[in-house]
Amino acid sequence: MHDVRGLRSDQYWAAYEAEIGRLRGVPKSSGGDFYLTQGARLSKRFARALIASTLEGQTLLRDAFRMLGFSKLETFRELGRSLGVFG
Repeated sequence: MHDVRGLRSDQYWAAYEAEIGRLRGVPKSSGGDFYLTQGARLSKRFARALIASTLEGQTLLRDAFRMLGFSKLETFRELGRSLGVFG
């Protein structure tokens, strides 16, 4: 806004300082939800298809773990639950 002369310099810096103050007051998060992130990172469609294929015996669990990027069966199950593959 300042560069296109939408705000005077004093207005710009006042708005800037107000925004910095607002951001400092925002509580920090704990890092997010692993399973929601996995669905977005891998694509939900791919993850669902891979989990279903593994459950059907068409893909080895070892290969599914490698493609999904983890190594624990419980993580695999929880990802499947979070994506609605099984309950």
